[in-house]
Amino acid sequence: MKVVVIIFACLLSRFVAAESAYVCGMAEGFYPYQYSEDGEPKGLDYLAFQAMVNEMDVPFTVKVGDWDDVVAELRFGKLDCVIGMEWDQTRGKYFDFSEPFYQRRSAVFVLAENTEIQTLNDLNKQTIVGDRHSYFDNYLKKNDIEVRNKKTTSKEESIILLKQNQFQAMIAPLQVGRYLADKHHIPLRVLSLSPGGTPVSMVVKKGNKALLNKIELALERAKEQGQIHSIYGQQ
Repeated sequence: MKVVVIIFACLLSRFVAAESAYVCGMAEGFYPYQYSEDGEPKGLDYLAFQAMVNEMDVPFTVKVGDWDDVVAELRFGKLDCVIGMEWDQTRGKYFDFSEPFYQRRSAVFVLAENTEIQTLNDLNKQTIVGDRHSYFDNYLKKNDIEVRNKKTTSKEESIILLKQNQFQAMIAPLQVGRYLADKHHIPLRVLSLSPGGTPVSMVVKKGNKALLNKIELALERAKEQGQIHSIYGQQ
């Protein structure tokens, strides 16, 4: 009987541990911050997430997918957290943000050979591709610069469409645009750069203070040890 009880207790503890694992979402095609290779999560944000998890005593798994799907799944409770989300007022209504990993600067890119687009005003009535709810997406709206922003499955698709002249500009984080331009040998020009960086954080559904507190404590320890700075450097 004792053997049975012990075996049952072991099985039960394993079951509880499996049930208590948190699932975090992450984008794909967002080099060098978030992407996947052969289904495995990769990138700077993922490395920061790993550093944070190493400071915690609870298990996590990562689900990689389309960014809009990841955000929607967190909002409707299908995920426990999201790795590396930029803060803005709209997202602040639905999610709680940790202290930031770093500040991410946004840029508007055009092809280097494109001499017709010299200022953001030149994008009026044009079609662009790239980040929604970014600094520049909001800037264009506030300044009555009318654009149609195409949704793509990844930043890699965005830069290819830009190269094919299907769009006049691309909004992307500065380092993402530079990385993809080098990778695909596409000469780009920075049309405009955000005046400051946007905080990038771990995110939980609004009101999930228990998980947010665990994340905050682990992130603080990882920062104190210099792990986060060593990952991002001068990003």
